[in-house]
Amino acid sequence: MNNRKNSDSRDVFAYIRVSTGNQQSGILSQQNAIQQYCKLNGIEKYKIFQDENVSGAKASRPALDDMLEQIKEGKCKHLIVFSFSRFSRSCSHLLKSLEFLETYKCRFTSVSEQIETSTIMGKTLVALTGHSIPCFPSSIFNFDNRFNNNFNFFCSLGSVTKSI
Repeated sequence: MNNRKNSDSRDVFAYIRVSTGNQQSGILSQQNAIQQYCKLNGIEKYKIFQDENVSGAKASRPALDDMLEQIKEGKCKHLIVFSFSRFSRSCSHLLKSLEFLETYKCRFTSVSEQIETSTIMGKTLVALTGHSIPCFPSSIFNFDNRFNNNFNFFCSLGSVTKSI
């Protein structure tokens, strides 16, 4: 039986990111989690791409850009990240990246969320909730700001009264 997963000779990539240059423990914990995932899943060889001191809100990052270019060249069959938030902090960037990976037939695994996009459950979870995970804190912040702005606006019109 010729199984595509076994016959696919493309590489496995791992992506690691920390926001500041002094987060060595963050790098090590991501590396350890990815290493453990690979060990449990029989993945013996993988290439690590690592961005340090780079915000996940930026869609363009040196190691990420290099990795995506190599995926575009057909060199990767599976991308592993520690978590969605290490890969992307923007809902739109995450969804575009997942579509990009699907276009180039590259599986995506988030170790901490335990989501694997090659499975129907993984695809469903990403579709339902995955895109909101990295954006949740910023969504709350934006909601609070919109609420406060709207509340203050209605107070200025006399429609609502502040009682403090």
